[in-house]
Amino acid sequence: MRRLLVRAFSRGAHAIHPSTSLAKHRPTLLGATVGVTVGSITATIVAWPVADILLAPWCIQQGLMTKRDAPVATTAPAADVSNLRQMVGSVDDANAAQLCVLTGGTREQRLALSREAAAGRPTLRLTLRQATAPHSMMMAVIESLYKPLMFSPLFSCLGTVWLTIFDMLISDHDHTRHRDLCVVLAQTSRAIDMVSAKAPAQSPRPLIIVEHLFVPMDAETERGGEGLSPMLRTLRQWLCKVSIDSNQADVLVLTPTGSVAGDSALAAWRGEARRSCAKRVTMSGGVVGIGLTQSEAVSRWLGGCRLQR
Repeated sequence: MRRLLVRAFSRGAHAIHPSTSLAKHRPTLLGATVGVTVGSITATIVAWPVADILLAPWCIQQGLMTKRDAPVATTAPAADVSNLRQMVGSVDDANAAQLCVLTGGTREQRLALSREAAAGRPTLRLTLRQATAPHSMMMAVIESLYKPLMFSPLFSCLGTVWLTIFDMLISDHDHTRHRDLCVVLAQTSRAIDMVSAKAPAQSPRPLIIVEHLFVPMDAETERGGEGLSPMLRTLRQWLCKVSIDSNQADVLVLTPTGSVAGDSALAAWRGEARRSCAKRVTMSGGVVGIGLTQSEAVSRWLGGCRLQR
């Protein structure tokens, strides 16, 4: 009888104070912190290759295939459009890809010509107007890649978050931006390959239009823009790779009036420069198109795409 009373009393005490029996199983703050940290690191390790190899190239591919027209108020003459399409590659063009520089005239004229050149082709518009520092250049590339998609603000936000996390872990921020640019450009190359693989025979190559490249080139010599130099060299060589080396896409670089490249384009057929150009076409309104077929010529021309003033 005494044993039964003791058992009954013990069960009642546990029922009245359940916390005493569960105290041993309640997680502590330290345990929860460690669990969240380990879980986050594990999820990042698993999610990073999935996003890098599959998700990001697929999203960039969708952006390449999205049709959108550049907002311009000028229409390009038919003769100029025909000349530019022959230079930068037309819909049924079977020649090797090349990099072209379009200079002179007004920005509206260059945009109108680039819009006509992109008609019927997968197009990537890379705008570097705000690329005055390594971070702003990295964000300009990300925003250009995902801008055609409806959820592009989400990718811009995620890019800022990830860059901030890396900044807290790595003190060399310029190196972080350069590394991330290499990663993004590699994802873009895979996206271009995906577009070409799914395209039917005799379909046009993708077209990459680069605008305001002179902005980061001009800012790399100013305070805060020191880390732009390796990023610009990487971007320049990537443009050579996808066009001249790999024949993945044609590249059209728009440069403003008053740039060194624009002035040099007027003398494209002089001396050694003539051997570096596939074609030089003078269009209406003072617009000049230069087709480049050698990587040495690309380095020379794009290296001068900075404003003189």
